[in-house]
Parts: sequence; C-alpha cells; structure tokens
Amino acid sequence: MIPVHHPYATSHPMTPLTAVPKMLIIASFFSSNNSYCVVVVFISARYSEDTGHRQFTEEVYEHHYRLIAGAQWQPKTIAWTDLTGDKVLSKDERIEPPAGWIWEDEWTIDTNRAVDEEGFEYCVNQTLGGWCPTEKVFHLSRRRRWYRNRILKGEKISDDKKENSFLFHTSN
Repeated sequence: MIPVHHPYATSHPMTPLTAVPKMLIIASFFSSNNSYCVVVVFISARYSEDTGHRQFTEEVYEHHYRLIAGAQWQPKTIAWTDLTGDKVLSKDERIEPPAGWIWEDEWTIDTNRAVDEEGFEYCVNQTLGGWCPTEKVFHLSRRRRWYRNRILKGEKISDDKKENSFLFHTSN
C-alpha cells in the first residue's frame, strides 16, 4: 500500500472543497524513513477565482485587428477575452454580477498601465504577445483592458482596504 499525504487534510476526514486549491499537483518521493509517498491535490469543482474575497475586480480585454499594416482597426471575430486570450462574454453581456455579489462601479478602461491615451496596447500578432503602448504601422493587433469592481452583498469596502486583481491598478 502507498501512503498518501493530502496537504489540506484536516482532522475531519471530509476536507471542504473550497479548501482545495485550483492547481493539480502530483509528486512522488521517498521520505526520510525510505517509504514511498505520493502527494496529490485535486482541482475543486467548486473553485472560483473570487473564492475568499469580499471585493473582486472583473476584467475583460477588447481586441481589434487589421489585415494590412496601416489599415483601419476593426473588431476581431473573438473580440472579448480574458488575460490569457480565452473567449469570454463582452462587458455589455455581463449585466448581472454572480449570485451574492453587487457591482460597486461601472466598466472602466484601464489607462493606468503602459497603454496609449485610449487604453490600447499593440503588437504584431496577439498570439506572439509582446504588447507595447505605442502604435506602429506594422502592428496588426491591439487590445484594451476594461475592469469593474464587485463586492459581496452587505459589504462596504473602504478604498484603503481594497484587494487587487491580477493586474495592479489605482483609480484616480
């Protein structure tokens, strides 16, 4: 029999799913007494990126492209993504916050990063990355970040206690 150690196990045999992180970690090693150990942490089906937060920043990226260098910008077929480029609902389709949450403010263009006056950052091809704040004639992709804060119902968060999203920002 192989001993299994679950790092989030408690004295109670049923560890709550919310206590299990999103990552799946599988490691095997020999312990100091030469017994073979396996560490397995399973992905929780109930995990969400706002778990444990009272305030959370939603963010979406608006994408544009052009087929020819110097041409006019137009919306991409997949115009709205998350930070990693996965398709998500547009900001206008996110009318209601998740259950138990309320919107704290309206959607805002993030201009407090390395972006131009309109909040856009540019690159030759979005799959290659290398975003920069200045538009060049050879750039074929551009994007801008929109963000909106939500808080748990019944919570009032003061400005000096707000939690950060994936990208740090300050509001003016």
